[in-house]
Amino acid sequence: MAEDDKGTTEKPTKAEEGTAEENKKKPAFDDLLKFGRYTKFLTIVFFLLLTTQSLQLLFMSFAGAGPRVTDVTCNGTRPPEITKEVMSELVKVCDMVEEIEKKTGVICEISRSYKYGAIHKSFGVECNPNAVMYSSSFQHSGLIFGTLISGYFANRYGRKYTLMGDLALLSFFLVISAFSPNIIFFTILRFIVMMCAAGSHNVCHLFIIENLPPKWRSIIPTYLSYPVGFFMTAVLANFCGDWVTLTYVSAAFTILPIILMGFAVETPSFLFGKGNVMAPKKKQDVKLESQEGDSTEAFLKKKGIECRKKARDAAQKCDTFFFTKKSVDFDEKWRAAAIQQRINEIASRMAAEDSKEEKSSGLFSSPLFKDKRLVCFTTILAFCIITLSTTTYGVLMGMGGVPGAIWVNVALSAVLSYLCNWLAIAAELICGKLKHPMWAGRRQLHIGFAGLTLLLLLCLLSVDVSGKATPGSGVWETVVRFLAWAIVGTCTELYIVHHVQSSETFPTPVRAVGCSIVQTASRLGNAFGPLLLITKKYHSSIPYVIMAALFTLELLIYIHYSFGLCGRKTEEQAVIRETKGKPKPEFMQSESQGKSFNDYVKEVKMTDEDLAEFDDTSA
Repeated sequence: MAEDDKGTTEKPTKAEEGTAEENKKKPAFDDLLKFGRYTKFLTIVFFLLLTTQSLQLLFMSFAGAGPRVTDVTCNGTRPPEITKEVMSELVKVCDMVEEIEKKTGVICEISRSYKYGAIHKSFGVECNPNAVMYSSSFQHSGLIFGTLISGYFANRYGRKYTLMGDLALLSFFLVISAFSPNIIFFTILRFIVMMCAAGSHNVCHLFIIENLPPKWRSIIPTYLSYPVGFFMTAVLANFCGDWVTLTYVSAAFTILPIILMGFAVETPSFLFGKGNVMAPKKKQDVKLESQEGDSTEAFLKKKGIECRKKARDAAQKCDTFFFTKKSVDFDEKWRAAAIQQRINEIASRMAAEDSKEEKSSGLFSSPLFKDKRLVCFTTILAFCIITLSTTTYGVLMGMGGVPGAIWVNVALSAVLSYLCNWLAIAAELICGKLKHPMWAGRRQLHIGFAGLTLLLLLCLLSVDVSGKATPGSGVWETVVRFLAWAIVGTCTELYIVHHVQSSETFPTPVRAVGCSIVQTASRLGNAFGPLLLITKKYHSSIPYVIMAALFTLELLIYIHYSFGLCGRKTEEQAVIRETKGKPKPEFMQSESQGKSFNDYVKEVKMTDEDLAEFDDTSA
C-alpha cells in the first residue's frame, strides 16, 4: 500500500493481496511434528544409516589404496638404476623391471607393502593402478542409476519400504562381492552395491527430513552427519585390516537399520497425498478397478478416504511412539492441517483442469517440469552439487597420496568436518536469537562455506605449484594434510545444506522426483571425482585448477539466482528462496487462466460430509 499527498490510502494491488494471503500462517502437517521419542528414534536410525552409507562411499579409498614399493631385487641385489626416488612411482618401477628382465633374462622381484589387503594384490593388477581407478569410477556410476530408480519406488511404494528394500539388497550383494574371482566381476558387483547405497542414501534423507520437526530439520542432520559416518568407517577399516573383512563387517552392519526401520512409520504427508493421486482427473482417463457395483468415481473416492485415514493413523503412531501419551491438541491440529491440505489439493486439481496444456506422459509428465522456477532451481542445485561431489571425491580418493596413514587422514578430516558442522549450528542458533538481518539461513550458509572451500582450494593449488610439499618436507606436508582435511570438512557441511534446502523447497507431490534429480547430479560428481586424479599425469595441479574453476562458477551462479549480482532480487523474484523457518510445501501452487492459486483456494467449497471425514471417530 502507498499514501498520496492528500492523505488518501491506495488500495493494495492484487499481487500484494496474494502475497499477504500466502504469508499468513496456515495449518500444516509440520504442526503435528514434535521433538519426542519418535524423533530420538529417527536420530538413532539416521546415525546407523549414515555409517552404512559411509562404509560404501569410502570403501575404495581403503580397498583401492595403491601398494608402495619397498625393494627391488635381481639376483639378490637391487639394480643401481632403481633408486629410492624411482621406487616412489610404482608404474615406473614395473616398466624398468620389465625392461631389465628382457635385456638380461634375470627374474626380478618387486617387494611391495599393501594397505588393507588392497585389491591390487587380490586381482593381480599391482602394476596397473589405472585399472583400479577406472573400476572405482565405474562403481560410483552405479550411484547415478540407484538414485534415479529409488525416487520412482519411493513415490510409488513409500519411503519406508523402499529404504528397507535397498538396505536388504545392499547387504546381499556386499556378501557376494567378497567372493569375486577377478576385478571385472568385482566391479560389476560393486556397481550394484553402489546402486543400492545410492538408493538408501536418497530415500533416507527424504524420509528423515520429512519426519523431523521444522526447528530440528537442519540441526540434527548437521549434528549427526557424514563426519560421524566417516570417522566410524576409518576406525572400522583400520581394525578390519583388509578389504574382504571390511566387506563382511559392512554387510553385518547394514542389518541393524533394516531391523529398526521395521518399527518406523511411513510419512503421513506421503500417505495423505496418495489419496489425491487416486482422485479421477478426467472420467475418460480412468478405468473401473473394483469388483463392486460402485461407479469409478465413487470407488476412487473411497480409496482416497482410506489413504487419508491411513495418514491419520500414521501421524498418531508418530505422536504416541513407544508408549508416549497422545498430545492433547493432536486431534485439533490434525483436523486443521488435513482440511487445509485437502482444500489445497482440490484447488490444484481445479487449476489443472482449467489449464490449456495437454497432459503429457513419460519422464517429463511430473508437475515439477511445468513450474519454471522449480525447473531453474533444480538445474542450479544440480550443477552446484556436481561441483561439490567432484571436489569431495577427488580429494577423498586422493587420500592415498596425502602424507600419513589413510585411516588417520579420513578420521581427522571427519573431525574437522564435525567442527564445521558445529560452526554452522552455532551460527544458526546465535543469529536466530539475535534476529540479525544476515541471519544464518540456508543461502548464507551455502555462500559462506562455498567461499571458504574455494579459498582452501586456491591455497592447496598454490602449495602444489610452489613444489614445496615434497616427501620429507615436514611442515609443508602437514599444511597439505590440513588443507585436504579442511576441504572435505567444508564440503560436508555444504552437502547438508543441499539436502535440507532441496527437501524444504520441493512440494510433497514432486519432492521425491526433485531430490532424485539433484542426487543423481551428485552421483555424476562421485564418478567424475576419481577421474580427476588421472589428469595428474599431465601436471599435478590440474585437478585443483578444475576444482577451483568449478567452485568459482558455482558461487557466482548461486549468488546471482539468490540475491542478484547486478541488483538485489526480491524474495518473489529469486529462484533460490530462503526456506529456513518456513513449513514444507505440501502441494503445487498451480496458476492457470490468469488466476492465482489463492483464487482457486477461495473457490473451494467443502460440504459437511467432506469435513466429517476429518473428525475423530475413535472416541
